[in-house]
Amino acid sequence: MPPCFRMFPSALYVLVMVTHIHSDITEHFMKFVFSLLFTLATLLAGTGIAVAAPTSTAPQTQAVKTAININTADAQTLALNLDGVGTVKAQAIVDYRKANGPFATTADLRKVKGIGERTIEINKANISVQ
Repeated sequence: MPPCFRMFPSALYVLVMVTHIHSDITEHFMKFVFSLLFTLATLLAGTGIAVAAPTSTAPQTQAVKTAININTADAQTLALNLDGVGTVKAQAIVDYRKANGPFATTADLRKVKGIGERTIEINKANISVQ
């Protein structure tokens, strides 16, 4: 132990207390600074994200689907316009039509492999045979 601490034992106590108080203050200060920074970052992060979409005064038009003639449409048109019909099923419709002639009714689509009642039901407003 240094000679000054033997002569002044209270100096050691003061040194220990100052060091402890200093570390305690530093710890609390750092917690405060980090809390403050986190709070500010949280508050400021929300300001840049919530941007209102511009409103338009122009009248909105709805896309009107016209009925697709399954006797004349090509595979690409069928795939693009019929729900649940991809390129493979659309090509199957075209191949069936080439092999068996035109469809007499929309219900005749059931004869095509891969086309079921559900596909015909969801597309009944979008298909025609004329």
